[in-house]
Amino acid sequence: MEKINLKNGVDLYYSKSDKFKTWSAGIYIYRPLNNKEASANALLAKVLQCATSEYPTRAEFSRRLETLYGALIFTGARKYADTHMLVINIKAVCDRFLPKKISADVLDFAKQVLLSPLVKNYAFDEKIVELEKENLKKQIEAYINEKTSYADKRCIEIMCEGDDYATDVNGTIEEIEKITPESLYRHYLNVLENSKIDIFLNGEADKDLAAEMFSELKSNGKIPETKRFAAEGPIKEVTDKMEVTQGKLVMGFTLPQCDNADRCRAMVFNAVFGGSAMSKLFNNVREKLSLAYYAGTVLYFSKGIMTARSGIEPEKYEQVKTEILNQLDDIVNGEITDEEMENAISHLVNIYSSLDDSPEATVSVLTGWIVEGESRTPQQIVEEIKKVTKEQVVDFAKGVKLNTVYFLTSN
Repeated sequence: MEKINLKNGVDLYYSKSDKFKTWSAGIYIYRPLNNKEASANALLAKVLQCATSEYPTRAEFSRRLETLYGALIFTGARKYADTHMLVINIKAVCDRFLPKKISADVLDFAKQVLLSPLVKNYAFDEKIVELEKENLKKQIEAYINEKTSYADKRCIEIMCEGDDYATDVNGTIEEIEKITPESLYRHYLNVLENSKIDIFLNGEADKDLAAEMFSELKSNGKIPETKRFAAEGPIKEVTDKMEVTQGKLVMGFTLPQCDNADRCRAMVFNAVFGGSAMSKLFNNVREKLSLAYYAGTVLYFSKGIMTARSGIEPEKYEQVKTEILNQLDDIVNGEITDEEMENAISHLVNIYSSLDDSPEATVSVLTGWIVEGESRTPQQIVEEIKKVTKEQVVDFAKGVKLNTVYFLTSN
């Protein structure tokens, strides 16, 4: 993906391709992740998708998209490390498939969404703000209905208590209720004035036109620095009781001190342990021993943590917890087969080699790496993954320590 530094400090990333019938543009605004402004960021993203000064009602907003041959626009907030991203994505049909060119109008609409929202008397529209506040609160309240995600979220909150990473991507209901149309507009102005901003183009978009179109943007801020999670005290064990059909066990681990140079061995370790369908947790805890309905791991590399997640029968809690730790011990003791190493490396190589087949996945990975200061390309990462040895995986595993055990159960 080509990187172009625009005069106004905005970075433009461009990946040209004629493989798809659609092209996309994304505007990414990087903010610090914290409880103080997470709710305002999430709400602002929702409000921006409702109306502009030129299209001041939802109906007019939607009709404009219809005139652009069904172009789609999505806004939202994304949490990555200690960064909270405000995202505006727009996707449209390529000009060559249409009776008239629309790419300039599509880019202009995305620009309006960001720079010309519906504002009166230094405030966002009150009805829109109140409605989106209610929608956001309902979204937060609905977390509890998806028990697997809820358990993951609770484990991270417990593990990272006191750290900004415990902040939910949508903030809190209490903070949402404090927001007014006036305060949200002031926050919007601050976001535009003091944030790092990147633009991503994929497909047959016109990079020169996009550079000119967004010349009004000024990138005065910096990407927030990520602080690795610092573990203190004894292992935390927390059990919540709720009506669930299966128990949710989530174990939080800290990783050894490492930087971007260690990324590939961390990824291979994760794939061997639980981050793939051929991992030790999947093959042993789930398949061979039939102890779990699902078993796997998620790596949060920049924060220096990892979670092992499983759905289990409540009475098997101790047995599953012990077995997960046994699988980690096996890696520490060098009990990794050549086949396990080959499968882990092949799994990761396939993921990063196939990014070109999904522009959305490419941008998702790239924005995460930008936050982490990773300068290598996916192709370079693939080559480094291929070089990871069993000894490096064992050495990395020795620094992985259990920190938190969270269990959601009906018993």
